[in-house]
Amino acid sequence: TDTVLQCQPPGVPRIGPPGKIIQSAREVVFLYDDVNGSFFRIIPTDGRAHRKGLPPSYLGDAIGRWDGDTLVVETINFNEETWLIDNGAFHTKDLKVVERLRRVGDTIEYQAVAQDPAVLAEPWTMRPRTLRLTDRELEESARCDDRDLDHIIDGSHHDNPR
Repeated sequence: TDTVLQCQPPGVPRIGPPGKIIQSAREVVFLYDDVNGSFFRIIPTDGRAHRKGLPPSYLGDAIGRWDGDTLVVETINFNEETWLIDNGAFHTKDLKVVERLRRVGDTIEYQAVAQDPAVLAEPWTMRPRTLRLTDRELEESARCDDRDLDHIIDGSHHDNPR
């Protein structure tokens, strides 16, 4: 079942590029204005390693570094509940996603590559996207409760003999 239909975060890389980026000396914050709500990721850029002992999560554990003028974000420690994209492409707990963001004039080029040897024969590259920088303020999303979950078909109908 698609957890997005249950008002959960879409996961990375499915959530796509951030709607807004806030940068400080030690970290970058990605803000998302998604149909399921407002989400954020705090990404250390000061050389810290991935944190140990964290439970897996929808958005994983991210660390960032600068490669010239490109921000490279490596994220691991995902739960297995999200999909890579909208069509049900699943992943395992071993998923690693590397995102690259580079400013070019008044745009940001965004690309994400997913690696999960258990389900992907080779790294999967999300179609690159170019984002236009704006001064648009992100608004808090409305609560995600407008789904009729009692009537969404799940996999149980396959177990019902005809």
